[in-house]
Amino acid sequence: MVDTSGPALLAAARAGADVLKPNHHELLEATGAPDLPTAAAALLELGARCVFASSGEDGLAVFDAAAPGRWISARLPAPLSGNPTGAGDAAVAAIAAGLLEPDASPERLLRRAASWSAAVAARRCQGAFNVIHLETADALVAAAEEARLPVILQISENCVKYHGALEPIAAACLAAARGATVPVAVHLDHAESEELALAAVDLGFGSVMYDGAHLDYADNVAATRRVVAYAHERGVYVEAELGKVGGKDGAHAPGVRTDPGEAAAFAEQTGVDALAVAVGSSHAMLERSASLDLELIARLDAALDVPLVLHGFSGVPTR
Repeated sequence: MVDTSGPALLAAARAGADVLKPNHHELLEATGAPDLPTAAAALLELGARCVFASSGEDGLAVFDAAAPGRWISARLPAPLSGNPTGAGDAAVAAIAAGLLEPDASPERLLRRAASWSAAVAARRCQGAFNVIHLETADALVAAAEEARLPVILQISENCVKYHGALEPIAAACLAAARGATVPVAVHLDHAESEELALAAVDLGFGSVMYDGAHLDYADNVAATRRVVAYAHERGVYVEAELGKVGGKDGAHAPGVRTDPGEAAAFAEQTGVDALAVAVGSSHAMLERSASLDLELIARLDAALDVPLVLHGFSGVPTR
């Protein structure tokens, strides 16, 4: 994949680049074409296999050499003004990550790129909600479609125990995700079993959480590395946990916090893609009384190069 402009963009096309990722202005300037479709077609004729063009408020468009004369596009329901730093890089990262998947397609890459870029541009967190049964999944997808926002469907190890097996509820959620009109990801949540995490990878989950927080540090690192190695070979992301997130009674216990230095070392040693941190929230809270340690969150953000995941958000005050 090549993200460049000018003569280098034309050279990359002639070299047969799998993916080119110019913005609208770079594309028109390099080719001298009057419009986006004509400019993209020129790069495809030179030898590029696929062109992703970002057009600011108009979103992203993808042109595929395998489907000449046809393109697909994706944009936010409400345009964001300005040129948010990192939005283009997020799209590039999403495309690169998607290319690792065995069933990568221009459509799937476009949806992922649009979602990642929008998340950076909007400066919002991404919501993830636990599925209990098919009706939960249907309701979450319907709400996401009504709001025109992406959503993550989570299947927990407790949910798997409730159903007696992973595959049936996983198949239902994956089908709901495929049929949605907005980006929907399916994620395995809080799997303390390595075998369950690997099974979710094999079933086609986009990401899994291996929760080794109940282990001592060295064992957590070793187990997490095994899951990461297996998942990354198959293009699947891995979330892990360090510093156990509180339960119903332990949300504000003094020891329930993640150390930034240890977290940075853990992420480097395991290669995880996201890290769940203990910063004052708790699972299964019935009141919004959690007190988040914002200073600790800032320190963790500065120490880590991977996204932070906040569990137990139902107990966090809306303010």
